[in-house]
Amino acid sequence: MEIIKKEQNTITIDKAKGIVTKTLGVRPSSDNQPVLSPEWFEAYRKFQDVNPYVVRVKKLVNDHTFTMEYIPNIGTVDQWLADRKELNPTTNRIETFELIKCITSNLTSSIEFSKSMGDGCLWVNDDIHIHNIVVCNDNSFRIIDPDSWVMWNSINDVGLANDQTYIKIRNMSRCINQTIDTAYDILRG
Repeated sequence: MEIIKKEQNTITIDKAKGIVTKTLGVRPSSDNQPVLSPEWFEAYRKFQDVNPYVVRVKKLVNDHTFTMEYIPNIGTVDQWLADRKELNPTTNRIETFELIKCITSNLTSSIEFSKSMGDGCLWVNDDIHIHNIVVCNDNSFRIIDPDSWVMWNSINDVGLANDQTYIKIRNMSRCINQTIDTAYDILRG
């Protein structure tokens, strides 16, 4: 079993059982510990059936801890891209297309899933970047860090709700574009 302290979180990897346990710690900037609600858990469980690129969450242990599948991988995308510079450009291009497909699926599946939630909710990933995407052993891609997906609820004032929804979607799109640009810059050298 491997235990990793990453920023304020504790991640325990049990490869033999195929399970990763993540406990969210207190955020240094706010002194708050994020709370994982049963509503978030149910929403994510439904979402993982819609988007095949996200890691599958197994169990909500408590308000701060959950388990997810262990994905055998060769590293995060930033590590993988650093090693890809010397390979055939055609292979790199095809793999890069697959990476872009994985990344952009976040936006489209987020919008489609949000529509199914009703009540003006928005399901959005607020931390998509190449450090939160792993390259699986078969060179496919999966998005990790499920607690980055948040359920943003509607606001009574329709104008404000539309403005905030636009801002959340724009921010997610910006993160997606930055992720693609970073991947391109690494490949370009």
